[in-house]
Amino acid sequence: MILSDGSLRADVGPSLGVDDRPGVTRHLRRRQLLTLWQRLDELGFAEAGASNFDRNPNLLVPGPNEVIQILELRRNGRDWIVVDRFAVSEDAEEGSSGSDGTLSGQDPRMKAALRSIAALAWASDAPPDDTIRFPERYDFGPDPWDRYRTTTAKDESSDEES
Repeated sequence: MILSDGSLRADVGPSLGVDDRPGVTRHLRRRQLLTLWQRLDELGFAEAGASNFDRNPNLLVPGPNEVIQILELRRNGRDWIVVDRFAVSEDAEEGSSGSDGTLSGQDPRMKAALRSIAALAWASDAPPDDTIRFPERYDFGPDPWDRYRTTTAKDESSDEES
């Protein structure tokens, strides 16, 4: 989400909805905003005529294995929405996508527009590698036994750490 003041709000995850307002990721400079609008112009999305959806995007519900990409734009006092829907087969892998990584049925122009926005948010559209298992780290707070230790034992342990 990019607001008119240049603040870019971004987040990822399966629980995000159309109406969610993520936290601020960064603030874009005027030049970055102009470059983004130029890119949207090149892709054919920067004018209200690009709209292909005139209802409430909150009512869109993806079907099984379906992806819905929504691009909501506002320029010169006009609002418009571009929606791209496509199904992903369950056996879809890297090899089943096109040469540019576009999945079957996905609009390459929409993918390019979303990647331009994601790049500004320092994000990627590549799914995370689920094969990596990160250790769980627990924060139990301060050491509860600290007050029972003698000062010499504390001094020795701090010397070992440094």
